[in-house]
Amino acid sequence: MFTDLAGFTSLSEMLGEDVVPVLSEYLETASSAVISHRGTIDKFIGDAVMAFWGAPDRERAARARRLRGRARRSSA
Repeated sequence: MFTDLAGFTSLSEMLGEDVVPVLSEYLETASSAVISHRGTIDKFIGDAVMAFWGAPDRERAARARRLRGRARRSSA
């Protein structure tokens, strides 16, 4: 997923440094939404958020390897 705030450049030019809390609140809200839906934030690019879903889960992969190892040992 790629999000980008429409009109952000114009807004930032109007607000100057006062745009920082606005951007911070947006990025926090967007990040929380991604994380709450089990997404992975790839990067922030200015006012944009790049995220994706379905990233490998290391803990889940480690459990699967342990289970396969147990299954092999019990069948031997």
